[in-house]
Amino acid sequence: MKKYSILGSFLLAMAGVNSAYATGPEWVAAYIIAASLNIEGFSVNEIAYATGGTCGVCFTILSTAIGGAAGFGTAAVMNNTVYSGCENQEACDKAKVGSYAGAALGTLGTVATVAMVGANAMSLVTIGATVGGGMAAGATILIAAPIVAAVAVGGATYWWFSRDGED
Repeated sequence: MKKYSILGSFLLAMAGVNSAYATGPEWVAAYIIAASLNIEGFSVNEIAYATGGTCGVCFTILSTAIGGAAGFGTAAVMNNTVYSGCENQEACDKAKVGSYAGAALGTLGTVATVAMVGANAMSLVTIGATVGGGMAAGATILIAAPIVAAVAVGGATYWWFSRDGED
């Protein structure tokens, strides 16, 4: 087994050598880690493949978790600022519940999406491809979905219950 330097592994990954493995930024990190580990009995490509797959899983799970936390954080901020001290307190109270329900639905939607497409780097690419992007777009969608759902459901709930007296 050849011993590659960290720089050599980085250059191999950037040049697309063995392009079946070197397909994204997580693979560059994987090749660097693989070269530095130099585990006996495993090639650099095998170690890079395992490390790169782990990075993709981590990116997907972290994006989903961050999105859920951001959705509930957005709901809390909206409830403490937008929906407190309203003229129509009943509509504000229902909008507070709606914003948390939206965050929960958005988070469940991201979890269901990840469950359908898988928790790996290609799943982020698949999700990102829905808007014409790649892995970064997929991570952004997973993070943004609960936030958008919290704002949309909270706002729609407030609008619906504040217009009752207009008929």
